Amino acid sequence: MRLAKIVELDVANVQLQQVSHKDVLLVERFDRIAAADGWERKCMLSALTLLGLDELMARYASYEKLAEIIRHTFRSPKKALREMFS
Repeated sequence: MRLAKIVELDVANVQLQQVSHKDVLLVERFDRIAAADGWERKCMLSALTLLGLDELMARYASYEKLAEIIRHTFRSPKKALREMFS
């Protein structure tokens, strides 16, 4: 995660802490945003949802088809594709 951040990929912040003499990796949540009255959920879609597949059909998913959907429907397809393939 730290290496991905160095090369400017959009990744969650991480921190290594020692708790009860054990190393623990803390990962900042990426699916919530701070709001005035607490936390709000970010809108998230899975690749399977975008591809119109359920878990049992996941073996039919392909990066090629997902990239095509991203190119035609995302506001910033180049950025999304760079993130996905990096």
